[in-house]
Amino acid sequence: FSTNITLAKEKLGIYTTLDEPLARAIMAAFEEDTGIEVEWVRLSGGECVA
Repeated sequence: FSTNITLAKEKLGIYTTLDEPLARAIMAAFEEDTGIEVEWVRLSGGECVA
């Protein structure tokens, strides 16, 4: 018999106020540890809470 299994790829969206180099390092470590892809956007503090 034949089996067709499709696995959903997880993706996480994050807004951050961290400096870009730090944010990149944290997001890369998270992706490596969990296998979950991260799409992130850096905003100023005011933009992030508005």
